[in-house]
Amino acid sequence: MYKNFRVAAIIPALNEEKAIAKVVKNLHQLTHADGLKLIDFIIVCDNGSTDNTAAVAKKAGATIVEQYQAGYGIACLTAIRHLPDCDVVLFVDGDDSCFINQAINLLEGIAQGDDVAIGSRSLGRLEKGALTMPQQFL
Repeated sequence: MYKNFRVAAIIPALNEEKAIAKVVKNLHQLTHADGLKLIDFIIVCDNGSTDNTAAVAKKAGATIVEQYQAGYGIACLTAIRHLPDCDVVLFVDGDDSCFINQAINLLEGIAQGDDVAIGSRSLGRLEKGALTMPQQFL
């Protein structure tokens, strides 16, 4: 919970066996200054993985839903249909490309009255080769 907002994290995932446990654990460990957990629910939508993504995510503490129709968007929508009652939904990539601690800034924006808070893939620290030229341009 963040400032009286119940927070759910959705992770659409396809063959993320190597990274998904770290992502789920980092979300579980995310705390506010008072030490209370920020994320109330974590849902991983396995989007037809051919590896052990779902089993690894479940072992790490996530709720698993499945969507075999390929696509990031349909995976997100499937996970949304399985959300418990919550006030804020945080979308996180399952490949450990996000800096989980930055979620606090996004949640603060929502707590301050923003309707939507969107993280950036190009501001801040960007590792060489992480984004293609078109991705960097957008």
